[in-house]
Amino acid sequence: MSRELAIVGARIDAFEFCPHHRDGLVARYRVLCSCRKPQPGMIRAPLERYSVDIDGSFMIGDKQSDLAAAQAAGLAGYLFDGSNLHTFIAPLLADPSYPPDRSPSHRGGGGTED
Repeated sequence: MSRELAIVGARIDAFEFCPHHRDGLVARYRVLCSCRKPQPGMIRAPLERYSVDIDGSFMIGDKQSDLAAAQAAGLAGYLFDGSNLHTFIAPLLADPSYPPDRSPSHRGGGGTED
């Protein structure tokens, strides 16, 4: 993904992941934490490390837990329905007022539950 984005002059500053799960097989990772969605820790960490315009930012996820994490972090969240990502995201990038409800709780399309 990084290589493909570099071709068009874009970059990803960080990749985040959470190794924790309350039912994990590895004891040291079997914990509740603030970074496992729907908690916002995995979003807040890079927001603190990088200069981010939160009002001009949004998160796209494919689960309700993604949107809950975005909302908890103060970001607009959009539920991707699994169709064409370009078609889904183009209006969001082209017109900052689209869709009219840019609140952090915005839910668009269908998706799966965690």
